[in-house]
Amino acid sequence: MTAAPETVRRSPTAPNAGSGGPSGYAKNTRSAPATRFATRLFEKQGYAGTTVEQIAREAEVSHTTFFRYFSSKEQVVLSDDLDDVRAQVIAGVPRD
Repeated sequence: MTAAPETVRRSPTAPNAGSGGPSGYAKNTRSAPATRFATRLFEKQGYAGTTVEQIAREAEVSHTTFFRYFSSKEQVVLSDDLDDVRAQVIAGVPRD
């Protein structure tokens, strides 16, 4: 007797393709390593001395993938995990 093939559900990986679920979980869990590695590199080499290529290499992604999650190196510093929550709250405010 053979087992039925397992169904794999995939959520969007790029922020522009959707939030990855109601809470933005997929987006945030995939961008978190880049943020963590960027912070380490900034502390070690300084902000100006750190390149996107270095951050991507440390996070084990291509620099193109880096730009799927962040619009620039500055965005790594300025982004937070509340973007999706903030958008949901604003969308829920009734209009007069």
